Amino acid sequence: MTTITDTAFDWYQERAIGATDAVIDTVAVGNGTGSESDPSSGLSNTVYQGTTALNIVEISPGANLGELVAEIEVTGGTEIPAGTEVSEMMASVSGDSVIIGVDNFSAVPVESGQTENFSMPITIERDPQ
Repeated sequence: MTTITDTAFDWYQERAIGATDAVIDTVAVGNGTGSESDPSSGLSNTVYQGTTALNIVEISPGANLGELVAEIEVTGGTEIPAGTEVSEMMASVSGDSVIIGVDNFSAVPVESGQTENFSMPITIERDPQ
């Protein structure tokens, strides 16, 4: 499950009222085991960070109302070291100045020459407390 940060809610509000034109443009993957309970610090161990200016990162509408999907495609031995076990990802605005969400998942090994696509849904909402 993707955990949305408090700063993501602030960014969403500013975006809605036209106070900022900044967009989600960065996706990173890592091999850490950090907790989603405090996503404001980002990934535990970032292995690669790409932007939408590259052909390997895409931010697109999701299948559900109000949902976005952040995707990154990485190849072992190219973007990340061969044999890296990817277990976390993050989407952010302007590099990592505003972290939108962090997702942890079971480790996926990416061997030399192997290309993997990692994606995470982003819905700016919180479960009722």
